[in-house]
Amino acid sequence: MTTFFIAGTDTNVGKSLITGLLANYIQQQGHSVTTQKWVQTGATTYEDLLYHDTWFTPPKETYQTRCPYLFPHPASPHLAAKKADIIIKKETLLSPIHTSYDYTLIEGSGGVMVPYSDSLTCIDILQEAQLPVLIISSQKLGTINHTLLTIEALQTRGIPIAGVIFNHTVPSEDPLREKDHVEIIQKITGISVLGTLPYLTDKTDRISIQAAFQPIGKALIKLV
Repeated sequence: MTTFFIAGTDTNVGKSLITGLLANYIQQQGHSVTTQKWVQTGATTYEDLLYHDTWFTPPKETYQTRCPYLFPHPASPHLAAKKADIIIKKETLLSPIHTSYDYTLIEGSGGVMVPYSDSLTCIDILQEAQLPVLIISSQKLGTINHTLLTIEALQTRGIPIAGVIFNHTVPSEDPLREKDHVEIIQKITGISVLGTLPYLTDKTDRISIQAAFQPIGKALIKLV
């Protein structure tokens, strides 16, 4: 079994989209795959898992198994849990990761330093479980700093990094700058940038989105 933890360098960088696309690609290669989301906030339904499942044939497990914590308050997991008078437990988060699938994809709640409580952060769990992290970065100004900080935090803890994927959450603004984002991050860190998902104006054109993602999925699976 291969597990990837999918973390963003910021909010709204496209983690759910990348998770769904990767699940789709893996399934197309003939492998079994499931997705998980440890903590969903700001919702009364399992929104991110439901979105994942629009991209691939869903696994048999219940949403509650795949997402142990669901909170309606739109905030960081520690605050959403506090408001619900619930303590997020490390053991509960880690219990579903051992699956019978070839691949397990876990979408994080934001970045790797997100707190689950006053004494537990996402990176604490990643360090203990030694889960390989796939970093999703937005192709916009400021992404170099955000991405390098994420990489340094993971490397300081000895957590394996599977690679970086850039996602155009907005239309391309400066191709020269965007090309440099990829090059400078690879030069400084030695971490592979697996590819860039372009900005597609028609979000309903799933065939084009899947085609654009295919080289990225191929680059990642080749590392396994």
